[in-house]
Amino acid sequence: MSGGEIQVKRALSSLDLAVIIDELRSKIVDLYVDNVYTDFTGSLVVKLRSPTETYYLLLKPGERIHITRSISKLETSGKTTLFRRFLNDLRISSIKQLEFERIAVLGLEGKEVSYNLYIELIPRGIIALTDSNNKVLMVSKELKVKDRQVIIGGTYSVPPIYKDFRTLDIKSWIEVLSKYDNIQRGLIRGLGVPPEVVNEVISDEVLKEKICEDIVLEIKNRITSFIDRVVNNPQPVVLARTDGRYVSFMSFRPSKLADGLKILYFESLNEAVDEYFLKLTTDEVVTQNSKKLDDELSKTDKLLNELRNEIVNLTSRLNELKALHDITALNYNMLEDVLKCVWNTVKTYGWERISMCGISDYDRSRGVIKVRVDNVIIELNIREGVNNYLIKLKTQISECEDKIRKIGEVIEELLKKKSVLISEKESLSIPPLVKRVDWYDKYHWIITSDGFLAIGGRDSTQNEKLVRKYLNDDDVFLHADISGASAFILKLGGSKPSERSLFEVATLAACYSRGWKEGLGSLDVFWVYGSQVSKKPPAGEYLARGSFMIYGEKNYLRNVELRLAIGIIVIDGKYYKLVVGPEDYIQSRCNYYAVLRPGDESKESIAKKMIDYFVKSDARLRYVDLNEFLLRIPGPSRIDKLVASPRGNSKNS
Repeated sequence: MSGGEIQVKRALSSLDLAVIIDELRSKIVDLYVDNVYTDFTGSLVVKLRSPTETYYLLLKPGERIHITRSISKLETSGKTTLFRRFLNDLRISSIKQLEFERIAVLGLEGKEVSYNLYIELIPRGIIALTDSNNKVLMVSKELKVKDRQVIIGGTYSVPPIYKDFRTLDIKSWIEVLSKYDNIQRGLIRGLGVPPEVVNEVISDEVLKEKICEDIVLEIKNRITSFIDRVVNNPQPVVLARTDGRYVSFMSFRPSKLADGLKILYFESLNEAVDEYFLKLTTDEVVTQNSKKLDDELSKTDKLLNELRNEIVNLTSRLNELKALHDITALNYNMLEDVLKCVWNTVKTYGWERISMCGISDYDRSRGVIKVRVDNVIIELNIREGVNNYLIKLKTQISECEDKIRKIGEVIEELLKKKSVLISEKESLSIPPLVKRVDWYDKYHWIITSDGFLAIGGRDSTQNEKLVRKYLNDDDVFLHADISGASAFILKLGGSKPSERSLFEVATLAACYSRGWKEGLGSLDVFWVYGSQVSKKPPAGEYLARGSFMIYGEKNYLRNVELRLAIGIIVIDGKYYKLVVGPEDYIQSRCNYYAVLRPGDESKESIAKKMIDYFVKSDARLRYVDLNEFLLRIPGPSRIDKLVASPRGNSKNS
């Protein structure tokens, strides 16, 4: 199969949506809405929580719905705040597809409410939240068009949609197809069959057949059975050009492939769609930014050319002035004699006789005479004399030199600016890394060298939540021997803790404590098994939030140094993740890291220094989130070491 320019796919088809919803159903039903954001593309991002997992569900009307692991620059403002007010803490009770259309419906339930969230993926689609009576509570954009009106307080009505062609009888199929001049157009425009399904399932020969019951029945059976197979056993792919640009995604492996395309395979359509749109939007942002830089470079070049031309003109004028000054100074006495002659002649005979003094011309109204010396015309004012004329020439020469110098300085600054613009443009050809999200990111965390996850609370509330939800009897509980510290849980799954894992987690427990803000150099850290930790106080006593009872003997790691390394790990060359730990732990995993100690420089200043240093070595890090660093830096600090060595540039995780 070959052809012309391939159209870039920009939205889910109805088949894509069916597969996505089937994948989502097993992941998000019964999860709770934890927060609602907007990302830089204008998509609504719903954060979902469960006891062991966090998902980010991305909803973009007219385009897509899927779980994303790549988020950046999430905001909460405007309508997002209103969506959050309605959705927070609601449970997702269901997810379904309306007919076989590009409309998804999320069912949400609370203690006393039951809502539906409609996500329309059709062109000019919207996101609408309705109550149990179908009253619109919130909408991404109010709509007043010919076929419907969707406004807050009104009744939600779906857009004109296709009936599910799979449920229509043969008579209805024939009736619809008969309205079109060919079967392909009738299938796509009349019945709403996704174009990729028609291209995959129906041969060109069949599409050329005349409409009759046998042909239509064969077409329907092929299409419906194919869709059933794909929904039950999807084989998601992304289609890419040989230059790496993505052009399409599908929930099945196509048997026909256009020239110049290759297939990339994925385990789920969610992953394929997330990867596809991440690269697509990144490429589009790069293109937009590249155009802005091209415009700025063009303006800079135009100004440089104008200034260079001005310097050429000024230099020419400067040379003329210097030559005029030199010849005037060389003929000073002769010119003085001419002026005396003119002055005396004017007094005695008037201006009409001054040509006898050897002048070539004069302007009586200005009191100026012109004297030719070696083919150079010198203009002298008879009232001022040669000396004043030389002084004026020196002033003009100085002014001209000053202008040339200042323009040269401007040109130098513009050349520096141009160099920066060129560097920025070159860096745009390198796709930026995007933050990868895991459920434990909301806590302090480390995956130890032995492969065990440890999570710690950012405050007393999280400490308490962690112990209640995640601490099992055979896990290890670690805490700095000081009040006001992060409680860490080392998830062992029945294994014995190694000294190395204990030390790595203890480093975090010591650093994320009050000891950092107090400027301590080291702290003792104790550890016990989960079975030794209790939230129940002795009879008659009270435990404050985030406090625990420890029973039995404590094990201590003495003098754990308050010295924390914060690094960036690059995953599959596409994503980044901030990791923390002892320096040797971070050094073996990260090409970019800083080592911090307690100090007096603000977290913001430290974070900016780190990012600036890293970006100089790797332009892919230009969009790393400052807030991510602020969450990882324990408090006022000083930088012990900064390292940026882009060796290989990628690690797998």
